Amino acid sequence: ISSLYIFSFSFPMLFWLIYISTTQTVVITNENYLMNSLIIYLPLILGIMLMGLGITGSLYFYKRLAFQEGSNVHQDFFVGIKKNFKQSLLSFFIIGLFYFLLGLAKNTLIFGSMLNEYVVGVLIGLMYVAFFLLLVATSFILTQSIIYNATQSQLITNAVRFMIGKPLRNLAIFAIMFLPFILYEFLPFNIAHWIIMGICALWYFGFNSVIFTLHSHYLFDLSINIKYPEIYRKGLMPYEDDVTINKQSEEN
Repeated sequence: ISSLYIFSFSFPMLFWLIYISTTQTVVITNENYLMNSLIIYLPLILGIMLMGLGITGSLYFYKRLAFQEGSNVHQDFFVGIKKNFKQSLLSFFIIGLFYFLLGLAKNTLIFGSMLNEYVVGVLIGLMYVAFFLLLVATSFILTQSIIYNATQSQLITNAVRFMIGKPLRNLAIFAIMFLPFILYEFLPFNIAHWIIMGICALWYFGFNSVIFTLHSHYLFDLSINIKYPEIYRKGLMPYEDDVTINKQSEEN
């Protein structure tokens, strides 16, 4: 159900992607790459921001589910949007803006530069790596903002710590999370794009929300929540170390 909710918020963006991939009126060439890049990628900023509201609502629902606070997807989804829409719009505006810049720079290198194709490939690869790092950072900022009252600088600082704290685990989690995006970006077949969108709508959006919520809470317990017994390992079965942590907290 959460996947369908996110899909409903993602529909304008997905419709635009389908339209530009099937129509012949917006085709990138050496002569029109700049104008058509603007036509393609500028509307996606708003589409990505709208999709972000859906993702935010889903993350809030799964946060309540993980914390065993009593959850209802039909209610919590929209409560989560209402509570966190400012941070969501800011985070996904940044993602949309950088995706626009990525598309514009990629087409400029391919169609408007005289650089060697291998150099172009390396530069585009580096830009995608930078974009993925941005996705990781903003994802952590969003899941923090759902739980904590923190300043923007604190959210950013913590996000960087989470990114570098468990690099191999992060790599595995985010490879799974962003697999549909990677396939969409690098598979040239329209039919594959339709299949990817269908899978995301029926299952993958919600699946991503679950795994990233659990992954974030695991990292939060290691670095932040351990100082706060009321939320440390909240929703999980207690174990003997919890008793020691509670005693240490009381002593401090």
